[in-house]
Amino acid sequence: MFVLEKQMTPILTNSLKHLSAALSESIECSSSALALEFPVKYRIIDVAIAYALPDFLTNDISTLKCFKYLNGFSIGILSQFWLYNKVSIQKLQNELFLDQKVIEKYVSKLLKCNLITQVSKNSYTATELKSLKELGLISIELKLYNWKEALEQAEFNLLFSDFSFVALDKSRISDKNDILPFFKKKNIGLLVVSNNGAIEPLFTPKKNKKYDKNLYVSQRIKIIQGLALQQKWHTIQTIL
Repeated sequence: MFVLEKQMTPILTNSLKHLSAALSESIECSSSALALEFPVKYRIIDVAIAYALPDFLTNDISTLKCFKYLNGFSIGILSQFWLYNKVSIQKLQNELFLDQKVIEKYVSKLLKCNLITQVSKNSYTATELKSLKELGLISIELKLYNWKEALEQAEFNLLFSDFSFVALDKSRISDKNDILPFFKKKNIGLLVVSNNGAIEPLFTPKKNKKYDKNLYVSQRIKIIQGLALQQKWHTIQTIL
């Protein structure tokens, strides 16, 4: 029996192979990253795993450096280039409700960083950002026994995650069949963790398609920024 939720963390982070097998997703340590207590809006995600990291993280230092200096405005603008093949200043105004001069200022900065490129007089497209389309995110909420609270938190995580899980202390679950229908209904995965290091998936969710598109994209940009700054996010290889 676990005394603290955080005691489950090292078991989960050392079990990527189990998650990969359960999800039928390729989660390789060489192209994955981990964050603990990752903030998203007003929530803190206990464990977040990013997989299928883009190649430029290791072979393009200049591009990675540009991500260090992005602020909220530039992340919001850059997100639109992930969502649409071509973006104009007018399109950004319609989507973000920002002043034209503010948008032009940040578009100019993104051009200098080579994160976007101009394709016509009035439109732009992404450069390296396109490789973020493969970047996946798994969110895991840890709870000793309060599965209802964990389920609520995990449902919020579906706004930006490809997969959302709850991990519970196995020794505190009296009857798993009573709670499984609630997780299946929400498409939220359920894991039970034993203090001997074993993880048992009780329900494996389908890949989430009902995310908030803007939050989904902005979080992936923030993952790259966190890796560039070496804050919160760290590649799995540097941890193991």
